[in-house]
Amino acid sequence: MYISGTHKHDEESSWKSKFGDYIADARIPLSGHYSPAGDSLGLTTTPRYQQALQMYLLYHPKNVVGHSLGSAIAKRISDDYMTGVGGEARYYGAPFSPFTKFRKHETSFRHFGDPVSALDYNATQTLYKGNPHSFEGH
Repeated sequence: MYISGTHKHDEESSWKSKFGDYIADARIPLSGHYSPAGDSLGLTTTPRYQQALQMYLLYHPKNVVGHSLGSAIAKRISDDYMTGVGGEARYYGAPFSPFTKFRKHETSFRHFGDPVSALDYNATQTLYKGNPHSFEGH
């Protein structure tokens, strides 16, 4: 299951979904990035999280992948529902803090120079010539 980052202004996303993404994005720097203890970002109340959780519980995918805001949501789902289930969780350009704990089934990746994932010290880092926050190039 793939959970994308913040929705851009496209026709597929409702204004409510975009607004929820922007609110969640705004909370990240205020709360010190993703916090594994509790829901300090209020992620579980966002439409994006609710939609992702609904799809996860409906289809029970073996693997979860997230980019940017989607990584924080994927991490929350992994922490709450994937422990002992098997499968993998991969995070790209994630807003994680240096204190984020990872389990064996979790891997984080970032491009050098990506400001969103700057504090994800556990990430495998790559050099990419394009946009450092892009999902491409991993």
